[in-house]
Amino acid sequence: KGVWVSVNKNVKAIKNSGIHVAIIGMDGAGKSTLVKNLNNHYSQTLTSKAFFLGMHRSKSMLFLDRILGVFRRRLGLNDSYFVYQLISCIRWIYTAKHRFTTYTAIIDANKKNIITFSDRYPMNDFLWMDMPMDGPRIQKMNPKNRLIAYFEKKEASYYRKIKYPKIVFCLNIDLKKAYQRHTDHNEVLSQK
Repeated sequence: KGVWVSVNKNVKAIKNSGIHVAIIGMDGAGKSTLVKNLNNHYSQTLTSKAFFLGMHRSKSMLFLDRILGVFRRRLGLNDSYFVYQLISCIRWIYTAKHRFTTYTAIIDANKKNIITFSDRYPMNDFLWMDMPMDGPRIQKMNPKNRLIAYFEKKEASYYRKIKYPKIVFCLNIDLKKAYQRHTDHNEVLSQK
């Protein structure tokens, strides 16, 4: 009844099922660094893989971010304008789909007895926040508009399919230190 089973003479895997460890916390808390270090450490003796469940940085996503930035900075538009809401919805659905696709890759890796680590993880526990960490964002927009309501349901359907990981570590960090590591937080706070 051993917990480990040998894959080859130097690498081991967990018998019957891999395990997923999610590292969550505010930007600047050290999530990426910890995931990288854990994966490097465990990959020496076990089969492990690191995943990122944050904002997908594809060319399409960067393009949408640029458009939203132009609306916000140059035109003075914000999320009370329908066009801004529509582009934001596309961005958040794209993000939700990417996170769900990454989640399925984590599950597939675990089925192959691979230990997985993720930087971030969408969790329902944070939905009460004004800007929830790594969860649905469309719900805070215009619920009276049918198109926005459709996008909200679509986004929520992706997040409902994502199940909790076996292990979650939440990293705490002093706000001042987080702002020093990620200066973009200061811009977000100044907008409120």
